[in-house]
Amino acid sequence: MRRTRGIGLALAGAVLAAGAGYGVGVWTGESAERPSGALTASCEEARRVAASLMAGWWELEADDARRMLRARAAALVVLDNAECYPLEARAHAQAAERQFGQSGLPVPVQAAAGISVCRAVGREECTS
Repeated sequence: MRRTRGIGLALAGAVLAAGAGYGVGVWTGESAERPSGALTASCEEARRVAASLMAGWWELEADDARRMLRARAAALVVLDNAECYPLEARAHAQAAERQFGQSGLPVPVQAAAGISVCRAVGREECTS
């Protein structure tokens, strides 16, 4: 009986500690939606950085690794500063990020994902 009671008290303590951690996280503004280390900035700065990452993107060779890296970095800026972008832009960035996360991605798929990011950050001049 004592052993069961001890286990119950330990479990209750763990639940209370988890609840307290969640409460502190909500109170301090941390949330599960924004991972630790996310790139947060003012909306103006986020938009400027994402657009500058994609500037000249379409001029790079299709197989240039910098092309994918720049598009992926811009997508992460959009996703980490979601409050600064409309739903459609976030959807384009999320779709592109999922594609970039796959290994062995063919160049045409990389290009399509990059174009999606260009549109997400408001650079309509991006072409494949």
